[in-house]
Formats: sequence, C-alpha cells, structure tokens
Amino acid sequence: MKTEVTGLSTDNTFATGDLLFGNFTVHGIRDKWVNNWVQTQGDCPNCVFADLIRDTQYLGQYPNPFYQAEAIYFDHGWEFMGHEGDKGGFLVLVGEDKGNFYSFKEGTRGGISTSAGYAGEIGRVDVTGNPNLFTSDFFYGFREKWYASYGGFISGGIGYSTSMSGGQPVTAISVQIGFGLNLWPLSGGYNQGVIEKR
Repeated sequence: MKTEVTGLSTDNTFATGDLLFGNFTVHGIRDKWVNNWVQTQGDCPNCVFADLIRDTQYLGQYPNPFYQAEAIYFDHGWEFMGHEGDKGGFLVLVGEDKGNFYSFKEGTRGGISTSAGYAGEIGRVDVTGNPNLFTSDFFYGFREKWYASYGGFISGGIGYSTSMSGGQPVTAISVQIGFGLNLWPLSGGYNQGVIEKR
C-alpha cells in the first residue's frame, strides 16, 4: 500500500518536489531539505530531520502526533504504586538546540497509583510561549504527572505532565506500553518528580 504525506508547508517556496521512502511519499519537502542543508552547510544534519518531524502535518491520512512540537522524547523504566524511575532521551525540534539529542533520568518525590510494572513511553513536549525560545533546559527540572492505562499483564496508556521553565508553561503528552500488575483493568496515577541530565 502506498502512503502519501501531505500538508507539510503553507510556504509555496517548498511546495515542489517529493521524497520517496519505500511506500511513503513526502510531498513538498525535498526542496526544504535541500535548502536547509545548503544553509547549514551540513553543520546540523539532524536539523533537517527535526524540521521534517515538526513541519509534517499529516502522515498519509493520519495526523502527525509530533506536528509543531518543541521536542520529542522516549524513555523506559519501572513504576510501583506511583513511584517511578526512568531513563531516556529527547530530540529538540526548534530553537537554538534544534537537532540535538540529550539524555535524561527521571525520579519521583512522591505519588500514588493502582499499578506496578515496567513500561516505555514516547511523547511530545510543548511550550505555551514563543517556541523559538525553547532550549534543552526547558525539559529538565520539577514536574507533575498524571497517567492512566488499560489492560492486564500487558497494558497501554497515556500520560500528561506539566512544569514551568523560563517563565513559560511546559507540557508533555505521551503514550505508554508496558507490563506488570494492575489492581483493575483501568488504572491511573499521579506523581511529582524531577528530570535530570545524565
């Protein structure tokens, strides 16, 4: 099946040319990649990838979950009755750190939930203010997190966290999949934690 990716840019400057990735066709992005590469003279190859992730509005007929995000992240770790310990990384999609990848660790100060287990998650990070002011420092620090999951030994869920950095609200939304013990098929939790560099 052939999948087409459209809606990448409202700027007609880049509305010509397609890129083919196996069964995926990306409309109107080839020239943007080339222009970005020329402008950076190859100093930031990940910036091209960051632009593709952030500026692609649709993946075929489905909305891109990372469209206009300031960063994307993934992590994995344990959770026990609201407490968790994770390790992961994030890619900055905009601002002075665009294209750079950073690692982190996350621990909790307190929390409560109805589950215990091991899980991985992938999500997006957004700021309420000017996205061009976003730096990797916005990701670190104190945060509050709410999450819910459904399933038995294997479960899937969603997470939502909030924090403040540089005077701007920062939010993160994620999807999670893991295995463990749940008191009920539908479970949830809340905790407070700190994200640190590692």
